[in-house]
Amino acid sequence: MKWRTRKRIHTIYLLPDFEDPSQLDTYIKEMSKTIFKNELTAWYTDESLWPKNLTWDMFTAWFEIRISTVIYDTVDEEIEKD
Repeated sequence: MKWRTRKRIHTIYLLPDFEDPSQLDTYIKEMSKTIFKNELTAWYTDESLWPKNLTWDMFTAWFEIRISTVIYDTVDEEIEKD
Protein backbone atom coordinates (compact mmCIF):
# COMPACT_ATOMS: atom_id res chain seq x y z
CA MET A 1 0.00 0.00 0.00
CA LYS A 2 1.33 3.43 -0.93
CA TRP A 3 0.80 6.50 1.17
CA ARG A 4 -0.71 9.21 -0.95
CA THR A 5 0.47 12.63 0.16
CA ARG A 6 -2.67 14.26 -1.17
CA LYS A 7 -4.85 12.36 1.30
CA ARG A 8 -6.39 14.52 3.96
CA ILE A 9 -4.97 14.27 7.44
CA HIS A 10 -7.54 14.06 10.22
CA THR A 11 -7.15 14.87 13.88
CA ILE A 12 -9.04 12.60 16.23
CA TYR A 13 -10.27 13.77 19.62
CA LEU A 14 -11.41 11.27 22.22
CA LEU A 15 -14.63 12.38 23.90
CA PRO A 16 -16.44 11.27 27.03
CA ASP A 17 -19.19 8.71 26.64
CA PHE A 18 -22.63 10.31 26.79
CA GLU A 19 -25.96 8.57 27.22
CA ASP A 20 -27.86 11.41 25.57
CA PRO A 21 -26.67 12.58 22.10
CA SER A 22 -27.58 16.17 22.96
CA GLN A 23 -24.87 16.07 25.67
CA LEU A 24 -22.34 15.23 22.96
CA ASP A 25 -23.47 18.20 20.86
CA THR A 26 -23.18 20.50 23.86
CA TYR A 27 -19.73 19.16 24.77
CA ILE A 28 -18.35 19.63 21.26
CA LYS A 29 -19.73 23.15 21.10
CA GLU A 30 -18.15 23.95 24.49
CA MET A 31 -14.80 22.50 23.35
CA SER A 32 -14.88 24.10 19.89
CA LYS A 33 -12.60 27.06 20.71
CA THR A 34 -10.03 24.75 22.34
CA ILE A 35 -10.11 22.43 19.34
CA PHE A 36 -10.01 25.39 16.93
CA LYS A 37 -6.92 26.81 18.66
CA ASN A 38 -5.25 23.40 18.69
CA GLU A 39 -5.79 23.01 14.94
CA LEU A 40 -4.64 26.55 14.19
CA THR A 41 -1.48 25.96 16.22
CA ALA A 42 -0.72 22.95 14.02
CA TRP A 43 -0.94 25.19 10.92
CA TYR A 44 0.51 28.48 12.19
CA THR A 45 2.13 29.15 15.54
CA ASP A 46 1.92 32.91 14.97
CA GLU A 47 -1.43 33.75 16.55
CA SER A 48 -1.49 37.13 14.81
CA LEU A 49 -2.27 35.21 11.60
CA TRP A 50 -5.32 33.53 13.13
CA PRO A 51 -8.87 34.78 12.65
CA LYS A 52 -9.75 37.22 15.42
CA ASN A 53 -13.17 35.87 16.38
CA LEU A 54 -13.31 32.07 16.62
CA THR A 55 -17.04 31.42 16.52
CA TRP A 56 -19.08 28.24 16.40
CA ASP A 57 -20.26 29.14 12.88
CA MET A 58 -16.65 29.53 11.73
CA PHE A 59 -15.71 26.28 13.43
CA THR A 60 -18.42 24.34 11.60
CA ALA A 61 -17.47 26.02 8.30
CA TRP A 62 -13.78 25.12 8.67
CA PHE A 63 -14.05 21.63 10.15
CA GLU A 64 -15.98 18.47 9.51
CA ILE A 65 -17.18 16.70 12.64
CA ARG A 66 -17.48 12.94 12.46
CA ILE A 67 -18.37 10.76 15.40
CA SER A 68 -16.95 7.25 15.66
CA THR A 69 -18.07 5.01 18.47
CA VAL A 70 -15.39 2.35 18.13
CA ILE A 71 -11.63 2.81 18.27
CA TYR A 72 -9.10 -0.01 18.06
CA ASP A 73 -5.63 0.33 19.52
CA THR A 74 -3.31 -1.62 17.21
CA VAL A 75 -0.13 -0.86 19.14
CA ASP A 76 0.90 -3.01 22.08
CA GLU A 77 2.44 -0.16 24.06
CA GLU A 78 1.38 2.23 26.77
CA ILE A 79 -0.32 5.42 25.58
CA GLU A 80 1.92 8.44 26.18
CA LYS A 81 0.53 11.91 26.71
CA ASP A 82 2.50 14.72 25.04
